[in-house]
Amino acid sequence: MSNGRVVGLHVTQAPARLPTLPQRLRRHDPHFSRSSVKSSGSLSSPSGPSSGSTSFSPTMSFSRLASPPKAPGVETEHLEELADPCALGASCAPRPTMSPPDPRGEYIMRILAVAGGLVAAIMVVFGTPSGAAAQVGPAVEVTREQFDAWMTDLSNWDRWGADDQLGALNLITPAKRVAAARLVQAGRTVSMARDMTVTTLDNPDQASANRAPVLVGSVRSVFDINVQGGFFWERYEIEYHGSLVSHLDALCHVAYNGKVYNGFDFETVASREDGCAQLGVINSKDGLVTRGVLVDLPGRPVRRQDIEAWEAETGITISAGDALFLRTGRDVGQTGGYHPSLIPFFKERDIALLGSDVPQEGGQVQGVPVPIHVFALVSLGVRLFDNLGLEEIARTANELNRWEFMFMASPTGVPNGAGAAINPIAVF
Repeated sequence: MSNGRVVGLHVTQAPARLPTLPQRLRRHDPHFSRSSVKSSGSLSSPSGPSSGSTSFSPTMSFSRLASPPKAPGVETEHLEELADPCALGASCAPRPTMSPPDPRGEYIMRILAVAGGLVAAIMVVFGTPSGAAAQVGPAVEVTREQFDAWMTDLSNWDRWGADDQLGALNLITPAKRVAAARLVQAGRTVSMARDMTVTTLDNPDQASANRAPVLVGSVRSVFDINVQGGFFWERYEIEYHGSLVSHLDALCHVAYNGKVYNGFDFETVASREDGCAQLGVINSKDGLVTRGVLVDLPGRPVRRQDIEAWEAETGITISAGDALFLRTGRDVGQTGGYHPSLIPFFKERDIALLGSDVPQEGGQVQGVPVPIHVFALVSLGVRLFDNLGLEEIARTANELNRWEFMFMASPTGVPNGAGAAINPIAVF
């Protein structure tokens, strides 16, 4: 590690003071159930042609919101509070004062309530795209015009040359890796991935092709193990994109207005027949090693002022080349995550990698259902870690009072892959 080169290695984290956050934010919130539905096809546009955004993956997963279980020691009012950004002090417009209802208005409202219930039931049955799950949070605060301006004005296109395919990985210098290695003090390692299961969280039945994130086929050799010895092996089929498996998104995974990172044409980069001819996950095969920073702010979409307050409290400053991770304490998208208003912050701090325990998206931009995915992957060239398992690292960070660490991840070198299931490691 003296020269900072990485060969099949991993990364870890470093120390920090325990933030004196409100107790309700520190609490490990109960998980929400979810299920997956697989549809055929590799190219998808989550909100139709008008959105301008397109994603490439072997299959498309969907998630749906289910009723939250009431965990021991957690009152229902706290669950509702966590789902309501306004209840936690977010910048929300004051609620208007309502006049006393008259019978006619009440009758109309009942009809509308029934209609709304039917729509909600349809969404529960058929699900919504994982990147565009039912919104739980404030109304649109970032306009499409503002978002498009950021896509251009804050772009990293041509920053490292017209042919660059590394994107923000260029920010992880040899010196940055050496500094990350120096954060190791206790020698403790923690996985940041969810366990892969053969059934979904709310489907305890036997795995099936359209419900399980991982399919397992096992074969035993024909040799008699008591005479000649024998072999046992398995075959895995993993649908890693979507909202179930911890995975890394390659830069070819999402396009916007027909372009992927650095101005490459999406039509020439990704195809059903050949996968990602450029900007694939194989560009990360040498390993991702840098300083990791865990921001533990569960319960609601996180905005710039939240991150800056966290920095002031912990004494940690997020800096160039860092891998930033947000624990929301949730299992379902759109109940937490990075709010789109954070977009300029990502550029200003030159973040190299971004991750969360949900699919990142914590707010809306009209016509862009996955603004964090689009901006990070397409404009900045920042790879995303989706659906991480951050409960154990949150406990370890809290125990050690350290929120920075050495981070390591080694994606499988899949030629033309749009991403990979992954088990990132934090080293304290």
